[in-house]
Amino acid sequence: MTSFSIDTEAVREIAARVQGIRDEAPLAAPLPRVEFGHGGLAAATASFSALLLRAWRSRLVETEQIASRLRASADAYDEADEAAAAAHG
Repeated sequence: MTSFSIDTEAVREIAARVQGIRDEAPLAAPLPRVEFGHGGLAAATASFSALLLRAWRSRLVETEQIASRLRASADAYDEADEAAAAAHG
């Protein structure tokens, strides 16, 4: 049987770093405010800004989920190690 080891503290440190990146990120992508005289260009820019904002927020949620999953993985490995230790005395 193959054996391997996971350093759960290292996984938690990585999760904390990822969470830190998420926490430091602005809630909205910084966009310059520009006034356009042409209606079509203004509408296209507004549409692009809305799409960018939606994508930015989605990446923020995904980044937070990565941190959460890393923490959950570390917990699962610790629980498995504890259960194995208890089973083998």
